[in-house]
Amino acid sequence: MSRPRKPWLRKSNKCWYVEVDGKQVNLGRNKKEAHQRFHKLMAEPRKVAVSSESVVVLIDIYLEWCQKHRAEETYTWYFDLLQQFAKTIDRNLRYADLRPFHVQQWVDSRVDWKKGTQRNAIASVKRVFNWAMEQGYIDTNPIALMTKPQCGKKELLVPEDHYKQMLEFSHDEDFPDLLIVHWETGCRPQESLRVEAEHVDQTNQRWVIPTTPGKPDNRVVYLTDEAFVITQRRMLRFWKRLVTRIRNRKKVGRKPFGINEEEQRAVDRIRVLNRKLPKHLRRSHSTQNSSDREHRRSFQTIANCLNAEDIHTRTGKPWSAATVRNLILRMYPRRLY
Repeated sequence: MSRPRKPWLRKSNKCWYVEVDGKQVNLGRNKKEAHQRFHKLMAEPRKVAVSSESVVVLIDIYLEWCQKHRAEETYTWYFDLLQQFAKTIDRNLRYADLRPFHVQQWVDSRVDWKKGTQRNAIASVKRVFNWAMEQGYIDTNPIALMTKPQCGKKELLVPEDHYKQMLEFSHDEDFPDLLIVHWETGCRPQESLRVEAEHVDQTNQRWVIPTTPGKPDNRVVYLTDEAFVITQRRMLRFWKRLVTRIRNRKKVGRKPFGINEEEQRAVDRIRVLNRKLPKHLRRSHSTQNSSDREHRRSFQTIANCLNAEDIHTRTGKPWSAATVRNLILRMYPRRLY
């Protein structure tokens, strides 16, 4: 049985020491302060030493590179899978000692994964070591000969009557356009959701979506006549909104109340009127089961004060309880009324 870790006194210099991870740490000469430093040291998270030749170090290096040179979705995909694999192996396992059974045991432990997910998981680990060979970190790939399962084929086709039924159930203005474009072109969801007006090649009646980092070619989707008409209509709507914003010089979103001197005066006055009243003026003197609103003036009372003091709203209309309430909720969003 190992001896418990505790401070001990070195008589040569009359200092208290404790041994942590094979190193002696000086805690000082005062016994009480030394024990306090000891307990504080034990409460701190310990740094785990990991070999530079370990598998987890290679995974971290690859993920750092992937984050800088690949799309965010690609990095997230690798990060999720590789972190799961790293938790199943010893953190000091050297890459030279890695064997295919380490990866296979991880894949087999996930009974909820289908063949396609298993294939992707093995490919993600093999990619780390292929990349490490390309960069010169290692000389050989220890799992290069590991085979991946064949992914299944999807034979599901949407019947035309189901497509028409979905169109009948769509009462939104935009969703039917999305359904029609997918039915007409067969494009992928990530393509229809990423396309913008600048990606439309009207001369050749197609979308040309720029590639993400790490992908060699742009994504090209050729449009049928019906899909092209929808694309042109939505482009026109986009440009009309953009031109209107430029002409009116309006920013996206509503301007905050208080941008000029008159509105700032109203904001300052509302802050004063909304303060808690003295106890003898409150509507409820009981502190239990009484809301914070009962200790303040009502919204209608504040509106009457603003109207009496000739402080105007933005539209010029008289202040109302609803207007005051909405403004206070914007000023104090965490307060519940």
